[in-house]
Amino acid sequence: MKTFYTTIAICLLGILTNTAQAQSDQSSVLSNMTLNDAISILASGVSQNATFSTTNDYINGIENTNAVHLIVDATQDFRIDVKAATANFTGGTSTIPASTLGVRPAGAGSYTGLSVLDLNLFPSETQGEAKAYDVDYYFNPGITNAYVAGTYSLNVTYTATLL
Repeated sequence: MKTFYTTIAICLLGILTNTAQAQSDQSSVLSNMTLNDAISILASGVSQNATFSTTNDYINGIENTNAVHLIVDATQDFRIDVKAATANFTGGTSTIPASTLGVRPAGAGSYTGLSVLDLNLFPSETQGEAKAYDVDYYFNPGITNAYVAGTYSLNVTYTATLL
């Protein structure tokens, strides 16, 4: 009888021990992220006007401070260049060179006339989000050039480039 009780005790202990162990399993997934360099530029104030009505306007030119506002988002350091889309203003009967429109970083230094070549306006800027830049314009056709009256236009291109 003692053997019978011992056998039952061993069976009960085995059942209790077996049910107390939790079952588990694992699996993993590799998650990748591919990062590419990225940059964007947005220009506002893109329609600039200068009306030359007096001889004083022609002699002194017309300055538009903070004429263009640029916003840049960049994952790396960058530069901002500016250039004229064409060598001359279009729309009138006179040939007015793009260089009659001068640009500069707002409030900084002297004006440089535009051409179809890139002009490095902001040479080395730090990466970041919503980086803001302002540009001054100076229209100066001069009084001695005898340009025919009319409306003349020039598209100006701003380019942000990662360094």
